[in-house]
Amino acid sequence: MADEILNRIEKHMEGTSLGLAALAEVLQKMDGRMDADDAYAIQKAEEENAAYQHASLVKNIAKSVLIELADQGMDVDGEKVKTVGGGDPTKGATATPNYVGDSDDSSENVTIPTKIEDQQASIQAEEHDEKEDEEKEKAYMGKKTR
Repeated sequence: MADEILNRIEKHMEGTSLGLAALAEVLQKMDGRMDADDAYAIQKAEEENAAYQHASLVKNIAKSVLIELADQGMDVDGEKVKTVGGGDPTKGATATPNYVGDSDDSSENVTIPTKIEDQQASIQAEEHDEKEDEEKEKAYMGKKTR
């Protein structure tokens, strides 16, 4: 009977030993994962800090350049804008098309001038322009042959 009790105690200790070894292995794996997570968090924080410092450096350099240009008398705030060669031709352009909300293909009614005088005036103006063009062309050709 003493052998039987001793045998049971040995098996119990062996089971406890195996359980503790398994628990130690799980704890080691968990510790490794926690270390990896900590390393990733530290790396991410360092990257964010470096990006913030870079942005701050760029901002400071741009500010000092603007101050230097202003000290030299250059326009840095856009108040002394001088338009060379006329205004901006795209200033009146809109980014949104005029057909938004009304996308049908219907035609619009146009009033055609019905008075003969209005129609003849546009035809006569066209003929007058053609005569001037012919006279200019003859004058040019005449100078060219001389």
